[in-house]
Amino acid sequence: MHRAASINLRIEPSVRARAEAVAEQQNRKLAFVVRDALTQYVERCEAEQKEIQEALASWQQYEASGLHMVGEEVAAWLDSWGTDGEQEAPQCRV
Repeated sequence: MHRAASINLRIEPSVRARAEAVAEQQNRKLAFVVRDALTQYVERCEAEQKEIQEALASWQQYEASGLHMVGEEVAAWLDSWGTDGEQEAPQCRV
């Protein structure tokens, strides 16, 4: 079992007061609220970095192959989802 590391943080008084209010509303300790907020922040940052890396990889693939889809065709395809006239995915072009 891992033991949580202790960290000293300096928090603006107004932010601390708001976090304490949230903790009180949730019947939680301030440490729980801070830990939860930090976890959510880190997860958001990781997801953002993953999206950036995926976008860069897509761009590199496009530069290497020239394959692409036309935005209007993709939008029309997505708009057709779940309708009687659902379309096939548009073809990649060079």
